[in-house]
Amino acid sequence: MKTKLSIKNFEKGQVLPILVISTLVMIMMAALMIDGGMLLAHRRTAQAAADAGAAARQLWRQRYRKEVEIAKWERLLADLLEREEGVRP
Repeated sequence: MKTKLSIKNFEKGQVLPILVISTLVMIMMAALMIDGGMLLAHRRTAQAAADAGAAARQLWRQRYRKEVEIAKWERLLADLLEREEGVRP
């Protein structure tokens, strides 16, 4: 005896898998958007920290450059004196 296959039998239960897959896709897209937003926020914070460090370095350099140059020359002269005369200042 042959059983008659109808279209109705094949279409039963198709809504549930489609609903589950579409729900998972939407959850994954929401997670990706949140994660991408956090990534941009962390990048912005890191860039701000790097800019602040560069600005601080430049400010330090402008303010203390002369003192650093003087200290460097003093150290150089002390090394030369020590080598030439064996005198340690």
